[in-house]
Amino acid sequence: MEDKLWILEDLNMLYIRQIAQSLQDTDIQKRIDHEVRMREGAVKLLGACTQKEQALEAAKNLLICNNRIMTYMSELQHRKEEQVLQHSTRRYLYSVCMD
Repeated sequence: MEDKLWILEDLNMLYIRQIAQSLQDTDIQKRIDHEVRMREGAVKLLGACTQKEQALEAAKNLLICNNRIMTYMSELQHRKEEQVLQHSTRRYLYSVCMD
């Protein structure tokens, strides 16, 4: 079951990267990649923790990374929606002008 979740997560990240590339936003793509690496490190650290405080700190870092990734994803989605809306508006205006 856990393997399926990782596969879905990987596919989701691939989709996010494709959106960032289509928007030509390398800054946000770099921030997402950084947070993904940080999250992978937090997961490894969480698995290796032997003390309660370490585990708590690693879990906190994991939640923070996930939250940042979700925020970046929302920002990308918003930008993509704006791009689609602008494109649709231009197409509509062009068709009205041609009539």
